[in-house]
Amino acid sequence: MNKEMLQALKFYQQRAAELSSTVPEAQGCNPTPEPYKRTGMFAKKEKDMYNERNTAISVNPSIRIEPATTFNAIETAQDHLIERLSDATEKKLTAAQKTFGLIDDDRPRTPQSFIDRILGGKFQIPEDRKNQYTYDPTDYIIWRDPSIKKDQAGFDAARTAISAASDEVMDILIVKGPEAGLAEINAFKAKTIN
Repeated sequence: MNKEMLQALKFYQQRAAELSSTVPEAQGCNPTPEPYKRTGMFAKKEKDMYNERNTAISVNPSIRIEPATTFNAIETAQDHLIERLSDATEKKLTAAQKTFGLIDDDRPRTPQSFIDRILGGKFQIPEDRKNQYTYDPTDYIIWRDPSIKKDQAGFDAARTAISAASDEVMDILIVKGPEAGLAEINAFKAKTIN
């Protein structure tokens, strides 16, 4: 279960609690809507077909529906650890993308780092942009070390390994509890997966 699914679950539980605390009459609606009534030759057939089922269902506005589950301390700890695992997994995936040349380096932020990157050759310029006129020539510079080549297959293998390791940690967290889960998350963060 990822962070988005967990947030959606919490939202729907909160929304159910809000809706269950409202009384239909206070909102100006009829809590027991009138069923559609047929007339003519089909009326008797329909009455025989449903006999007492139409009258057996009614809404009692005094009954309040409470949420089926409440969060206790263990579930709150698990939720926190699930978020930490999700963050650690995303960091590992981003690092793998950088390792396999799928994302660019950060832009230089100071004049000295700009000069150092240019002198060190740690940039690329696409062939179709090399002689294109522009007001800011740095717009066409890709800040990536040219010695690092894109390797989609290598990244796909690393992503599979990271996902498998993350799933194992999630299983331990859910089955064995927060204490064992915390130890596994820390081990997952320290592990190098390629």
